[in-house]
Amino acid sequence: NRFLHRVSEAVLFVTIGGSGVGKSTFLNQIFASALSEHEVPESTKSIREFRYGVSEASVRVNEHVTRIFKSREELEGLQIIDMQGIEQAERDGALEYVKEYLYKSSVVFVLFDVRSVTDYAMWELLEEIETRKAVFVLTKCDLAEPETIQEREGKLRKYMEEAGIKAPVFKVSTQWEGSLKEVREYVLNE
Repeated sequence: NRFLHRVSEAVLFVTIGGSGVGKSTFLNQIFASALSEHEVPESTKSIREFRYGVSEASVRVNEHVTRIFKSREELEGLQIIDMQGIEQAERDGALEYVKEYLYKSSVVFVLFDVRSVTDYAMWELLEEIETRKAVFVLTKCDLAEPETIQEREGKLRKYMEEAGIKAPVFKVSTQWEGSLKEVREYVLNE
């Protein structure tokens, strides 16, 4: 029964990260623009839950969660959660919703701007997730020097080791398409 229940559930993708690291844009690029027909908003103000629906609709579940139904067949069987920045979730009192999505997730994309991998709120939250689900992504790598990228990736891996997290780390640029191939292949195959 437990197996059948698990199989019948949608595959749940969740992104977490600070404000401005590129979570919404990353998701839109990974899922081939299936989430948004328009420009991604400057800042996600709440938790947006994307699902397949026969018709396009948006339902406010509560003060923190908006469920958005998209009639794109590529979303069938998927549930994609676009989180607001962790610091914003803390200020808004939405951290329990974030933790609930992380607990139920199939894959957690953990995004850090390559220029700032020290985010204590993020690391505190990461200690609570199943690390086998984590995929780390350093964003905006085209905006930093190669030495900086190497140093920050080393720092990120050190933090991961200290937290007992074993997960892949991918580097992507603001020119998303060319740098997402490895991430897509990893998610598809793993």
